[in-house]
Parts: sequence; C-alpha cells; structure tokens
Amino acid sequence: MNKGLSIIITYYNGYNYIFNCIDSLLASFSNSKSKLKFEVILVVDSPNDPKLDNYKVFDKYYEMLDLTILKNEFNIGVSESRNKGLKSVKFNHFTIIDQDDLVTLNYFSVLENNINIFDFDLYIINANIRYTKSNTESKMFYFTPKFELESILFQNTNIITPALIIFNSNAVKTDGLFIETSEKYKGCDDWAAYLNILMKNNSIKYRYIEDVLFTYCYHDNNYSHNLKEMIFSSITVIDFFIKVTDKSNTKILNALTFARKRYEFLYYQKVKKMNYFDLIRYFSDQFFYQYFFSFFNFDRLSRLFYRLSRLKKNVFP
Repeated sequence: MNKGLSIIITYYNGYNYIFNCIDSLLASFSNSKSKLKFEVILVVDSPNDPKLDNYKVFDKYYEMLDLTILKNEFNIGVSESRNKGLKSVKFNHFTIIDQDDLVTLNYFSVLENNINIFDFDLYIINANIRYTKSNTESKMFYFTPKFELESILFQNTNIITPALIIFNSNAVKTDGLFIETSEKYKGCDDWAAYLNILMKNNSIKYRYIEDVLFTYCYHDNNYSHNLKEMIFSSITVIDFFIKVTDKSNTKILNALTFARKRYEFLYYQKVKKMNYFDLIRYFSDQFFYQYFFSFFNFDRLSRLFYRLSRLKKNVFP
C-alpha cells in the first residue's frame, strides 16, 4: 500500500458535529510541513438524513482533501459501517475517528515524523477529554498505556475510542476488524475490536506517542452514559470470545472467565448498589481485586490520575 493515513469516519445523524471534525483535520494538515498523505472515508449510516441534501454540503471539501463518501442503503450499525470503510483504505496506516471528535493542530505534524519511520504494528496517541457541559478538559494518559491482552481485557488502559490508535495495515488486517457480538447490547464495539486483534496476536508491537493529538468530546449523546448497558455489552463481548476460543487454550479461557466475573461484580456494585458485606460474600475475589490488589497494577495509574484531575476540576460525568 501507499504511505499515508486513511481516516474512517462513520456518520449517523451527526450534522451538528461532522463539519467541525473535518475542519480540524484540514486545519492540522495546513499546519504541517512534510504533508503526510491522507484520505477521509466517510461512511453514512443514516442515508435518509434530510440535512445532507444529496451530500452537496460536502462539496466544499472535495478540492481540499481526498474525500470518499460511502452511503449505506439502510442503517447497518457502527461496526459494519467501519468494516465497510476499511475495505476502501489505500494507505498503509489507518485510524477511525468518531464524527463528534476533533484532532489537534499538531496532529499531522507529529504523526508525519513517527508513523512511517518506525516499524510498529500500531501507535497509541495521547488525547484530552473535553466535557462540553463544563467546557473543561482532562488529559487521557499520564503514563505509557499498554496494548496487551490483560490490560485491554480488564480495561485498565483507558483506550476509549479507536481514534487513540493509528493502525499499521500490514500488521492489523482491516478485514472484519470490528465484530458484532450482540444485537441487543451496544457500546463495546471498539473494545471487541481490540480483543479481536489481541486474541489473534498477543505480541503486538506498539509505540506510545505522548503528545496530545486528539480531543474526545464527552456530551449527553455519548453511549457510555448508560452504565448498565455498557456492563451488559461487556459481558456479551466476553461470552462471544469464550465461545470462539479454542477450549485447549486454558490460559485465555481463565482470563476471560475472570473478566466476566469482574463485570458481574461491577454490575452489582455500581448498578444494583449492593452493600460491601454482600459484595464480599458473593464476589470475594473480585472485591479484593477491586479495592486492594488493583492498586498495585501500574497500568491503572493513568486512570487514577485522570479521575483525580476530574475531581480537581469538579467534573463528574
């Protein structure tokens, strides 16, 4: 493939966001020097959105960037839409950006000096979370995040959107990267994709770029607001991988089983508000992991600092 960056954006009733997203890409590209080649593949998953006006609203972008618009005949969901976009990539690196998020002004300046020089399977970039209600921001990572099975499985590493990752298409195959694990519970599409990668290859070579290159916008429309739905979605994802994992791979199966118990524990702890006595009684191993042993996990320090920064700014999403 040609050297460059393919950017997939899935559009779903996002008229109030999409132009800010694309404009941030253009502004960052104009601010760069080496001019890393890039394309934008926009997959429209709300084909009957009247605001698009036969896509004439995007006419101004065609001369400024390499833009491809793929229109779904009907709503197929975020996972299949992303897979559809990934089939059209033409550059050796790719990423997925949500329609309501933004890149920073130095996004391309930093990437052009990194992704085509080092031979890594993927790159993790730093980001800010912007809380739209309070108009405040908190940095995502304070320490180097890990893209390893245990860290991802237990969600110790705070990778909450695929825009935080630049994938090398020579190492991470685009075909079927995003998988539908449930028709009922949504919200863990990204997480399932990461596990899909690591289940096939747990020795992924990755590099952390500590520069803040991305802004994740946290607002009322974020799917992650529904904690109960997210926990059920997590359990469904784990059940999917338990089903497809080779039964002789006891190490992976034990990790998946322990993770499933963890999300059951979180449901009773955070949703059902079970008291400590019953949590210890029914989930003793998970209780002690949550309140004691997990603090010895260096990978969780970024999450701790991130939460402390939210407390300092009085942000409680």
